[in-house]
Amino acid sequence: MAYQYPKGHKKMGGRAKGTPNKKTTETKECIARMLNDYQESGLMESDFKNIDPKERLAIAERFMQYLMPKMQATSMDINPSGLSELDKRIAALGKEEEDSDAAEP
Repeated sequence: MAYQYPKGHKKMGGRAKGTPNKKTTETKECIARMLNDYQESGLMESDFKNIDPKERLAIAERFMQYLMPKMQATSMDINPSGLSELDKRIAALGKEEEDSDAAEP
């Protein structure tokens, strides 16, 4: 059975917070080098042009996910009773303006 530390024991050893994982970094660098070599060879562009248009569009859409931020959906909750209150307030402001215009000589 593994040793059980007492509750509240401070963590010891391991990676410091925020330190990247070496294998993840190495993998990302390897993939980046491979893609860069593929692009520089000119094969990427010719391969892309040889794909049928529907599939080419799908691939371009997937690439765009890494270039452009995704838009978040927004929603509005419109309360009909709130609209009538807004209408009343607008009418009152209009009336105040008419009264002030009529009061001026």
